[in-house]
Amino acid sequence: VLPDQSSKASDIIFQMSITTPCRPAVLRQKQVGGSAKRMDELDFLKAVFILLMVAFHLVYIGNKYPYAKAVVYTFHMPGFLLISGYLANTQKTVRKFLRGMGRLLLPYLIMEGAYIILAAFLPIREHIDSLTVGTFLQHLWLKPLGPYWYLHTLVICSVMYFAIMRLPLLANWMKWTFVLFAYGALAFGLHLISFTHACYFAGGIAIRLLHKDFISFFRFGLWGFIPFAALLFWPDQLHSGTFVGVLIVYCVICGLLGLYPYFKTNGRLLFIGRNTLVILLFSPVFTLLVKPLVPFLAFDPTGMLFLLIAVSLAVGGSLVIARVMEKTHTAVCLFGQSKILH
Repeated sequence: VLPDQSSKASDIIFQMSITTPCRPAVLRQKQVGGSAKRMDELDFLKAVFILLMVAFHLVYIGNKYPYAKAVVYTFHMPGFLLISGYLANTQKTVRKFLRGMGRLLLPYLIMEGAYIILAAFLPIREHIDSLTVGTFLQHLWLKPLGPYWYLHTLVICSVMYFAIMRLPLLANWMKWTFVLFAYGALAFGLHLISFTHACYFAGGIAIRLLHKDFISFFRFGLWGFIPFAALLFWPDQLHSGTFVGVLIVYCVICGLLGLYPYFKTNGRLLFIGRNTLVILLFSPVFTLLVKPLVPFLAFDPTGMLFLLIAVSLAVGGSLVIARVMEKTHTAVCLFGQSKILH
């Protein structure tokens, strides 16, 4: 699913403070919670995660490869949350921060609202049998449908983190502890978020507060794929909330970072990584539209041809929508800014 644009709202999700896309990426944090230069390695990770998200949101592929789907679901969104927590910027002014959150909340409300309404009419997995105002508001504010739960969780976690980090006279480790307790209260008391998801966001914060470089924290490179393969022998533990799930997330990120040097010149892949937000927002439109292609491609028993075409259409279509919105100046209506592709 983006010189320096740390003031832009979408930076808080996937697009924090960037250098030019082709510049070798380094991260040198000047202050805890502050802005940082973009890392191409993180764009690579986000590209892989968003492609996997799109792939396994295709019902046909998910049903055909349920074990692979369980494996991917164990690490791809937790990986996003780790990165988002690590990049979260608490050094902004309150005004800039709230403006940024508003620019995230607006596309969430529009896209999630539309998804809820469509779920009442289309035969999708999250179909709503009877749509009432109460049901609509419940899904919009408490239990999001589709991939938009990520924005819902991100806004809530970011707001809580920003507020607690501004408390005076407290060490950072104490503030982080308060953040974790706050996430627990929101998860178990108000049922607003998943505590597992919030913990991954908090994990990214912890890496940042410890003054650790993200890349050096996940330092085992391609060796990470070896324990990852071994952990797959516990299929009943394929969940991000289990200890095995946490190890899988760590090992996959290590392994993918080990693969990065072989893909660092792939401009298209890094471009996808810089623009994961628009893919997250618009790809569900295309995962619905490609369903009629399944019978026409049934001659391929593996489903790989359908996967290639569907993912290409979903990713490419999402980027085209974003470009059209820029050209027609309608991006401001949804994102609060005229430029949304980077």
